[in-house]
Amino acid sequence: MNEIKFTIEECEKIISLSNIFEKHYSSEWWQSNETIYFAWHITRDEDTEWIFERLTNYLESSTKIRLIEPLSLIHLQNVQSGNKFEPHVDKRSEFNIGACLNDDYEGGELICYNPKIVMPKIKGSIYSFYGSKLHEVKEVTMGERWSLISFISKSSIKREINII
Repeated sequence: MNEIKFTIEECEKIISLSNIFEKHYSSEWWQSNETIYFAWHITRDEDTEWIFERLTNYLESSTKIRLIEPLSLIHLQNVQSGNKFEPHVDKRSEFNIGACLNDDYEGGELICYNPKIVMPKIKGSIYSFYGSKLHEVKEVTMGERWSLISFISKSSIKREINII
């Protein structure tokens, strides 16, 4: 099976969407005055369908979770040097799917707990984790971190059980 990811060119194309979609500031939805980052809400249309399909294909081939409702919104995030996300749980999502869009920054590691897993910073890699479990993004110490994230509610997923 081929690894499902984004190519370097696709990562650059996704980052360029920041020139098209409306920019949102961290103060609009993040509950910390100390963390400043920007987000663009990517909606599903004929020009962005491929992004949604790639994330969905990864989810369905790499986890036992299936979507009952298709993804409809993805957040393009930009965290600049000196910023981080403190350890937290996502109150409105059960499961998250995301992608690393660049690797030319220092710090900014995504760490999930219970068990502790540090997501590798590999440009184009797609990952998933339970947003309902404690996680954080360490401080970006140099450069800027670009990523995708989509928050999936408990009512939007079905867990498959394999009986042997």
